Amino acid sequence: MGNAPSLLLDTNVWVDLYDGNRPLHLRAQALLTRAIERDAAIFYAVSTLKDLYYLLSRSLKHRARAEHESLRKEDAVSAERIAWACVENMQDIAAPVAVDLSDVWLAGTYRELHRDFEDNLVAAAATRCGADILVTNDEQFLRHCPVRAMDVADTLAYLGLSAYR
Repeated sequence: MGNAPSLLLDTNVWVDLYDGNRPLHLRAQALLTRAIERDAAIFYAVSTLKDLYYLLSRSLKHRARAEHESLRKEDAVSAERIAWACVENMQDIAAPVAVDLSDVWLAGTYRELHRDFEDNLVAAAATRCGADILVTNDEQFLRHCPVRAMDVADTLAYLGLSAYR
């Protein structure tokens, strides 16, 4: 592979990356490390930022509630700070792909293949930025994705790290 690939990472991959308690965390970490080593262009749909913030903050607050039987103010503040830090880090290491009405239209054309509107917006973002691969661990999305898509393990193999196949 001569040229560095371009990858658009789906929200679930970003959440796996930043949430160390998720089963695919280490794979997501390996993917990002390998992509940076390969000088890959890394993208995200701009809507992923809000989803990442919400999902991480919610997960951290849920864990704090489970540990303390209620959500303490300091735990809520910490969860929000951590989620913000992850959003900021994501912006540092990857490029956003904006979504406009033409992407909404394109997502609508994908409806026959895959009915999930949010996923179709991510596919439209991959089309907009010309990503070589949309990386997702969503099995349903992989089966019906209207653009070239791989899960993290297959993307790692594609990038030359076969231990994750």
